[in-house]
Amino acid sequence: MARHTATRGFHNRMAVVFDFDRTLSSGTFEALLERLDVTDRPRWRRERLKPLIEDGWDEILAKSHLLARTAEEKGVALTEALVREVGEGLVCYPGVEETLPELRRIGAEASGGGEVEIHVLSSGFVDMMTVSPVAPLVD
Repeated sequence: MARHTATRGFHNRMAVVFDFDRTLSSGTFEALLERLDVTDRPRWRRERLKPLIEDGWDEILAKSHLLARTAEEKGVALTEALVREVGEGLVCYPGVEETLPELRRIGAEASGGGEVEIHVLSSGFVDMMTVSPVAPLVD
């Protein structure tokens, strides 16, 4: 493999940052809706989420609010244990578990031995992410 000086970093540490939901996995929010047996998610979004957003709600706050209301309507307590249980069942998108270590390797090689950190920056549910299959692969 040819070594190019243009890829040499100025620092010995680099960061690669990913969103979690719909980037590394289908998503924490979707998994919780599935756990609450919300089967017609397009309808749920259209009839419950969209009106709040149109009324000026921030989308993330509206989703969280409706998730809590939906759980209450279904008689399900949104406990840390439940959230972690759902997180343990999350499935990474195909290739994620192989790609993240490969990014570290390629980045280190391209930079001449630099450290590559992989981080998640997300508005998803952190308690789910920390027990998901992605957790041991990120810093």
